[in-house]
Amino acid sequence: MRVLIICDSFGIGGIQRLALDQSYHLNKSNKPSEIVILSGTPRNGTATFQDNEKDLITKLSIKIKFLPGSRKKQFIELYKIINNGNFDYVIAHSLRGAVFVKLFRFRIKKKYKIVATINQLPILSAPLQRAKRFFYSQFTDKLYIFSAAAKRDWQNNKKKNVLFRILLSKKDVELVRLGVYLPRIPVKDIVKDVYSNTPKRLVFIGRLTAWKGLQTFLDLAQQPRLNLYEILIVTPTDPKPYLLNFDDDFKKRITCIIGKSISQIDFNRGDLHIYPANYGKNSEFIEGVSINVMEMACLGVPSFITKGGAETWPELIELGIVAEVDWNQLSSVADFLENYSINFQNNKLQEIRNLLNIENNLKSVLS
Repeated sequence: MRVLIICDSFGIGGIQRLALDQSYHLNKSNKPSEIVILSGTPRNGTATFQDNEKDLITKLSIKIKFLPGSRKKQFIELYKIINNGNFDYVIAHSLRGAVFVKLFRFRIKKKYKIVATINQLPILSAPLQRAKRFFYSQFTDKLYIFSAAAKRDWQNNKKKNVLFRILLSKKDVELVRLGVYLPRIPVKDIVKDVYSNTPKRLVFIGRLTAWKGLQTFLDLAQQPRLNLYEILIVTPTDPKPYLLNFDDDFKKRITCIIGKSISQIDFNRGDLHIYPANYGKNSEFIEGVSINVMEMACLGVPSFITKGGAETWPELIELGIVAEVDWNQLSSVADFLENYSINFQNNKLQEIRNLLNIENNLKSVLS
């Protein structure tokens, strides 16, 4: 089996993380894969997984090809790759890429299957962009979406909008849960001693977009009950402009790590990962279990997510590695964090890791 994976860009983000983890697992399983990026190489100084994980990329012989230039040029270059590649599957994290490879198939008569995954809630796209995504989505053989909330959002758009109902008349989405390439984040000593003297720490991981909830995280960190907690902020870009107006005592508690992968960071037993996703008026479609939440769970670090956000992964609530909270009640959240404790037995952590294994995702996508 040979697999081509297509993305629009290759910075640091959830789509790129998923594509690379899929490629890692495929190549480790002797199912050769390649990644094609429908854009040029990131600018110098831009953090990328390609730089952060170059040793693993080299070890597993991951081929990554960038296609810069106009849409026409990308179309031609991608055609050459498909025509010469003998691929059995195309996993398209780019709907534009899915359209391209569907058009190629009419000409070159190859039998590859096209599988597309929607990796973003439709409500986060502008109406015109959303309509374009819905139209492009119909050019695939199988269409998946990454969360239960995103699927409900997709179906809600279809129900309420006649145009969207027409665009989506041929193919509907199926839920496929994401996953993590486990060898990339091996279990470390943090899971061994729940009573260690390591200082407790509040951790924020993600881009500095409003819906990721950095401001909510900072407001929570200022709660009196948490004023002895250290603060770790992990982002692709410098967060210092967001911290200028805080007093010096608060800023002394903060450590910033910029542009690093989870596997490059040492997490502690006392860490509490905070993921306060907030979609404003569209809060009924919250997806609280991001790939970062999944990665932290694989390390044995608990995450605290937006209430109602674990719909896709109820098992993580049952296993105690994820908890839902109401960010409108920060004082209560602070009390909850202060009293929160979790004691993993090795078999429980292994159960979590088995649940989140990227292998499960690929079994569905390539079924």
